[in-house]
Amino acid sequence: MRFSLPPLPLGRFLGAPIYITASWFLFVLVIVPLYARQLQSWLGTAQAIALGAVMALMWGLSVLLHEFGHVAAARAMHFDVERVELGFMGGATTVRSEDDSPRSELVVSAAGPAVSLAIGLPGAISLLTGNGPGFGVDGAWGMLLSAITLANLAIGVFNLLPGLPLDGGRVAVAVLWKATGNQHKATIMASYFGQVISAGLAAYALWRVLSSTQPSREIPWVLAIAIMSASLWAMATASRDNAIKEARLAGQPLYERLMPVPVLDGREPAASASIVPDALVLVRTADGLAYADRAIVSSATGTLTDHATPLPEHRLLAEDASCLDLLHAIRRYDAPWFVVLAADGVPLGIVGAQALAGEPVALTE
Repeated sequence: MRFSLPPLPLGRFLGAPIYITASWFLFVLVIVPLYARQLQSWLGTAQAIALGAVMALMWGLSVLLHEFGHVAAARAMHFDVERVELGFMGGATTVRSEDDSPRSELVVSAAGPAVSLAIGLPGAISLLTGNGPGFGVDGAWGMLLSAITLANLAIGVFNLLPGLPLDGGRVAVAVLWKATGNQHKATIMASYFGQVISAGLAAYALWRVLSSTQPSREIPWVLAIAIMSASLWAMATASRDNAIKEARLAGQPLYERLMPVPVLDGREPAASASIVPDALVLVRTADGLAYADRAIVSSATGTLTDHATPLPEHRLLAEDASCLDLLHAIRRYDAPWFVVLAADGVPLGIVGAQALAGEPVALTE
């Protein structure tokens, strides 16, 4: 039996729920000893651990502010933000949009690193002017200010590396998408860039061990880098696999998988539905398309319109929709089926999750 702790809610930012995952606490267990070991030379053990914990929280806050940049950019473009999560690898912001484009991908992806670099910029200027990243402040406060500067600069610069799943990888997807006109091809290319970055991290970890005069002291750093490298590799692979699956679905017309459904005029008596063999009936009303349960309306009085439920716009798919369009609709909306309309608005049939049976894709994300 697989056991995992559910994410803990932290609050909301611009309406987006924020969660912290169990893996973030693993990050704390790794980062605190690393800081404490460096601080023990001029602080007591207890003080070094306490300051190390404060620095770990500072990292978490820096990552959170980074994610807030993504949220703010997404909200400015009127996109839905489902959630923000903090974990070992940093943060992740899940954005939903009906208007996906290279421009929106670029703006939302670049906003996070922009916030991180903006926070680290004052300390960087201080460093260049000779006062150090801690603004010339001595002691623990100076170290904390330096850590804030370096953490945000590191988060900003690292995330701008052009490989998935990093923000820079999504920026690369936007640029390649614009250049090639193919989002899936762009994603596949950026996933390979991500694996190159992962391999570079692994090589760096190995170099730290081989070049150190005390290899055992490098174990915590190497462990953290190794986890990051493995995670990047796995996430880049997952991005590529998902892009390949979605490209396949995008090439499959949805009309080939439709189920026929009767369409009745809403002005007809409700009892007229009794002659229809199907359980579901589509109804044309003065306000648009609706649907009704034959077993219920066939014994009712009045017209079909009186007992039909209006069909919302998001449950209507175009005749040229692909299986990928259906997958996106299923993931976004909690609906058992969707209606496919011809160019002239005539219903061609209905389609639901059963149309994707046998496809190697998850119906939820």
